Amino acid sequence: MKSEFLYDRDEISERYGGKDHSVYLKISDLVSGFNELDWKTFRIIVSKGISEEKEAIETVIDDLIIEDRICHSKDSVWRSVKRLTGANLLKSNRIHTGYRPLNVLQISEVGRMAYMQTFKKNPARFECEKMVSDHNSILHGYMIKDVKHILNQFGYKNVTTGRKENVIHLYDGGGFCIPDVIVHGKPAKYFEVECGNHNQYDFDEKCDRLKIITNKLYFIVRSRSDAKVKLLPQIESWVKKNRGTLRFNNIKVYLTSMRDLANNSCTYIVDPHFDEPICCVDKKRNEEKDDA
Repeated sequence: MKSEFLYDRDEISERYGGKDHSVYLKISDLVSGFNELDWKTFRIIVSKGISEEKEAIETVIDDLIIEDRICHSKDSVWRSVKRLTGANLLKSNRIHTGYRPLNVLQISEVGRMAYMQTFKKNPARFECEKMVSDHNSILHGYMIKDVKHILNQFGYKNVTTGRKENVIHLYDGGGFCIPDVIVHGKPAKYFEVECGNHNQYDFDEKCDRLKIITNKLYFIVRSRSDAKVKLLPQIESWVKKNRGTLRFNNIKVYLTSMRDLANNSCTYIVDPHFDEPICCVDKKRNEEKDDA
C-alpha cells in the first residue's frame, strides 16, 4: 500500500528537475542551511525508523550523549527536525488518536534518496509504514497502539496487536477472525478499534465472527461523537437483526471512546434484553464536542 506521506514521483521530477521520472538530487541545494546536528538527527531517526516525533527527539538526545558526550536540548533537536521537514527530507503528519495528539514522521522519497546517497545504505522501515501494512491506516495503527498502552497501564501485560499473532481460526469452519487487540487470559478479551469506515454489511460480518469466540464484544472509537454517530447505529442495527440469538447466548456489546477507556469506563452498553442502549456517561457531557 502506498504511504499517505510519500511524494508522487512526477512531483519530485518537476520540483527537482528530473527527466523521464528520474530524480537527480543535489544535496547541497536541499540542505544548504543544515548544520552538523541536523545531519546527525536525520541519520539517527532514519536509521531507526522512528515515527513518533517526541520519541525521535528523545532518541536523538540519548544517542548523541553516548556518541559525542554532549547533551543537546529538546528545543535544538526539535528545530533540527523542523529543518528536515522543511527541506522535505522528512514528512510530518499530525493525528489525534482520541487519547493523545502526536506528530508522525516518515521519510519522503527525496529523503530516502538523500539518505542513501549520503550514508550509503538503505533507510530502516518506519513504524508508521508498519502501521499501514498491519492496520490499513496510520490513525488506526496508532489508536491500536494506544489501546494496548492503556490496557498495559491497567495491569494487563499479555496484550497482542499483530495481525499474524491475533489470527483465530473459527471452529465451525467459518474462516477466521482477527481482533485488533487481544488481552490473553481466562477468559480472553477481544477489542475491535474502529475508525467508523465500515459499511453495515462488513460490520455485521465482523460481529458475526466475534460472537463465535466471545459473548462480550468490545469496540473502541476515537471519540464519544464517533461512538454516538458512527458506531452505535451500526451496533443497534446488528443487534436488532440478531436479538433472539444474542439474548439466548447472553451476548452484550460494549462501546467505548478512547478517553473513556483511559478513565476505565464505558460509553455505551448495548444489551439485547433492552430496546435502548445504556449510556454510561453523563448525558450533558456526552453531548459536548470532543477535543479529539
